[in-house]
Amino acid sequence: MNNPLTLASGLIQTSLREVGLTIGVPIGLALVAFLLIELGVLTDVFPILLIGVILAASQGGGRTGFIAALISFVLLDFFLVHPRFTLRLVSPDDYIPLIIFLLVAVTTSHFAGEARDKGQRAIDKARQLEALFEAACQALGSKDSHIVLEIVLQTAKGILPLDWQIADDSNKPPQRSDDASLDDPVFIVTRSKSGSIGTIWVEIRAPKFIKFIHAPNPKVISPSTHRSLAMLAKLAENALSRIQLQLDLEDAKVSEAAESLRATIINSVAHDFRTPLSSIIASAATLEDLHSSLASEDRVDLARSIRIGAERLSRFTSKLLTAAQIDSGPVSVQMQWVDIHDLFSGVLDTFEPPNHRTGIFWDGSGADMEVYCDPVLLDQALHNIIENCLDYSPPGQPVRLAVLAGSQFRIQISDCGPGIPLDLREQMFRRWTRAEQPSKSRTGLGLGLSIARGFIQAIGGTVIATEKPDATPGACFLIELPMSLVKYRNATA
Repeated sequence: MNNPLTLASGLIQTSLREVGLTIGVPIGLALVAFLLIELGVLTDVFPILLIGVILAASQGGGRTGFIAALISFVLLDFFLVHPRFTLRLVSPDDYIPLIIFLLVAVTTSHFAGEARDKGQRAIDKARQLEALFEAACQALGSKDSHIVLEIVLQTAKGILPLDWQIADDSNKPPQRSDDASLDDPVFIVTRSKSGSIGTIWVEIRAPKFIKFIHAPNPKVISPSTHRSLAMLAKLAENALSRIQLQLDLEDAKVSEAAESLRATIINSVAHDFRTPLSSIIASAATLEDLHSSLASEDRVDLARSIRIGAERLSRFTSKLLTAAQIDSGPVSVQMQWVDIHDLFSGVLDTFEPPNHRTGIFWDGSGADMEVYCDPVLLDQALHNIIENCLDYSPPGQPVRLAVLAGSQFRIQISDCGPGIPLDLREQMFRRWTRAEQPSKSRTGLGLGLSIARGFIQAIGGTVIATEKPDATPGACFLIELPMSLVKYRNATA
């Protein structure tokens, strides 16, 4: 809100300054001249009084200098022209010096005041241009509309030192006067019929909103100040438009990325479902049409193909449902003590050839312990990680399991494939992320590792991708659990 006390204080200070220049300076110099005449130091006091007129005009403007010239004229007659201390002239010859002094003083005050006004306008223009330049530099790097408005507020104070504020919804500007152009962002609304005190408003038209800044204005602003404020409004509009364009561009990029991801997911799911479905349909149709002419071995092969395709569809569906379950809220966990040997035996049986082109190697070390976990979640996490390793392992190269106990309980799963680049190791745990596969025969939805991490975190552990300990090619995954969740089966172990 505007501060009337500040405005009144500024008016009082201005009035006192003008009084000092128009009255105080001429009186002081007239007294000095009178003393110098009395002491016989000077015989001509015109220059001293003219100095007062020039000082008043150069500091207060032409009007102040003109008033100082009139007062100096009166003081010259009162103090220095006989008879002294009166305004009466005895000789007509005394009129000529006084008139000459008055003409010289008025002319001097006019030119001094004009020079002062030009100099002040030049200083104001330079200050305004500097403020606009700084505002342009700051607004250019800003990405927040609120910061731009604060820059506008501070710049307006630099252009016109007033109590500028940002108008809120409860402090809207009144209707413009009839002579105010609607295209002009700068306008003044008077508060009194005389128009002596008003409020200056600057309108900032952003792409999606309109803001105003305002300040009490005790006097008419100069054309250059008006232009500077209008330039500030235009600068702010450009900065806000640029910010809005950046936001729109970012939204467009996000929408494009979301659409691309949606298309990728749909294509991936469609492909991964279509392949086993095609195999199932083809095998079932062959059995239906040619069952009487097929050898028993062929019928077994076709039945096996149907079973493998159905199992594959079941795994894909299970992963989609599991991902949806993780999104819907915390995973239900049933913690219990599980023997490591029993857990790994089930995993080994699942991936044992001939069901898979490569198997899993585990030498049984580290099995003399139990881990406190949810066996279903840990088994599924191991299954997903191992299945990922199998997809990238060359034929005949098994995936290796190892159990390591130290400050943390670790399950290490490694393969002999191409490995995972350092910059992709964390990304591989994001949903729908798949690396390039060396073989077209294996495909996936890109959900396995994401689900595995969710399950491991649910039971209090972590899983990461890292280098293999022996530095040979291949990927390596580490599942880590606190040792507080592990116990040995006997005290001597």
